[in-house]
Amino acid sequence: MCYMWGSREYELVGHVNDPIEDLWLELYVDADWAGDREDKYSTNRGLLVLAGPNTWFPLTWVSRKQTSCSRSTTESEVVALAHSLFLEALPMMTLWDNLMKAACGRPISLKIYEDNQAAMLICETGFSTKLCHISHTHGVNITSIKDEIDKPEISL
Repeated sequence: MCYMWGSREYELVGHVNDPIEDLWLELYVDADWAGDREDKYSTNRGLLVLAGPNTWFPLTWVSRKQTSCSRSTTESEVVALAHSLFLEALPMMTLWDNLMKAACGRPISLKIYEDNQAAMLICETGFSTKLCHISHTHGVNITSIKDEIDKPEISL
């Protein structure tokens, strides 16, 4: 609350200056591994924006503590990606697919930005022997992430 009170003059500003056929979605995900000093739980963070050559408009964002303690940065990043993808980006894609198909006859595309190379590799392959436990601890299925990013309209 202190941060919110001390930064109340900051604004998140967006602009839309492109026709609908030139737009896509961008998802930025990140995690802070063991960021909570008391219990060492990580925090998922994600930002979903409508983007284009002259467009950048925030649609939704999330910052939520993970429900289980991650054992590595890669694990916390995969969990953050799954959270933002399944709870934020894919539902928004359904809405924008309907709008785009009605306006210009094509589906919306999604570009996912992840800063952890190991997490990206795991999501692209759909499996990791070192992270096979996260389906039990975090409720994240790595194969389901792979299934989504393998779709032609989604890129990682």
